[in-house]
Amino acid sequence: MIIVPNSFERYLAALRYFVSLSIEKHGALKRHFENLKKIYLCEAILNRKALKSVDVNKLTNNILNAAENLIYGAKFKVDINGNFLINKELYSLLLLEILKKYPLTVFLENNFLCLKFSGKIINLSTVISALNGYFLHEIKTNQNIIAIPVKKTKQTSVYIESEWEYLFDSFSIVNLIFKS
Repeated sequence: MIIVPNSFERYLAALRYFVSLSIEKHGALKRHFENLKKIYLCEAILNRKALKSVDVNKLTNNILNAAENLIYGAKFKVDINGNFLINKELYSLLLLEILKKYPLTVFLENNFLCLKFSGKIINLSTVISALNGYFLHEIKTNQNIIAIPVKKTKQTSVYIESEWEYLFDSFSIVNLIFKS
């Protein structure tokens, strides 16, 4: 059976093509990275039900290590082992948006992948709801926890880029977040 892209996917592909032509003509400017970030977010939300088997420990460490090289003083801690079914693109976007502003701790608790950070509330409700997650804020200590339901799997993990690939690819998600 032939799978034909729907109109929204064709529209996003046309936007991506338009941005690439603009980059070719004017060079890579901040507005191009902002537009590519919006396109990435739209594609990730469009494909939110596409869960993949991901080695969350490796993905989290690679993305956050790459981001740590771009941000001076970024701190994180990861305490997870195993492969889980999760949307890789949305999870990556969520990690980077949080680490951009606050130190982050990632751990697993009762089949929930938890991201803990201190600070003001971040407006990431669309990404959190696309991951079927919950956002909890404790007022007295100003602590935040985002809980994402995950299922452990024994399937092999999809390919996870190394931190060097995230750093040296100008259009990787890490560079899109920090250059926009």
